[in-house]
Amino acid sequence: MATLIERKRGGSLMFEIRFYVGKQRKTIPLGKKYTQKTAEKLREIVETLQHCQDNGIEFPGKRTMDWIQSASDEIRQKLGKAGLIDVPPSHTLKEVWDSFLEHKAKEMKSRKIVESTYDLYDSIRKRFFRFYGPNELLGDLTKDRMQMWKDHLLDEVATATVACYIKEAKTCFNWAVTQGWISESPLDGIAPGSFRNKKTTTMFLWPITTVC
Repeated sequence: MATLIERKRGGSLMFEIRFYVGKQRKTIPLGKKYTQKTAEKLREIVETLQHCQDNGIEFPGKRTMDWIQSASDEIRQKLGKAGLIDVPPSHTLKEVWDSFLEHKAKEMKSRKIVESTYDLYDSIRKRFFRFYGPNELLGDLTKDRMQMWKDHLLDEVATATVACYIKEAKTCFNWAVTQGWISESPLDGIAPGSFRNKKTTTMFLWPITTVC
């Protein structure tokens, strides 16, 4: 049984969720940015996870898992700290791109890719951080936010260039999936778009080795 507690601090209404594991009381504090609706839903999730733990149920159900997957990284960290779910290590977007480019640099040294391909990834990284903050968490990068990045790019560069950026950025996030940092890429389901510019109908090509 989980209980939702209301508290007023500094004129703001905040919530916390209390529950017991055996005789040990645990608390999940929620800051003032969380609404009562969100807090109540989280209380239901806590009760479901608690019931599963008490009864040896490994899978809490698709709806519960979908909610947890769509929740913010902060919420998942809170559930993990409370011992209700296993939370993989959290990585910043800078860590993801730095590690990915380090991996690609090794491939370049072993001649699995050429320098122009590495330069392409580095160029996309720079574009990426014109829109996102380097200290943002990978777990908070949703499909909706990635669509916003694509729309932003379409306002700045040619359609074919955007298609190339999205296509190759997927390589980075698919690599993060293979590292176990995320369960799926936030770019899954987002089409890169046309590789031809409408006005010129000319295919967008990268020099010699990289064709998007």
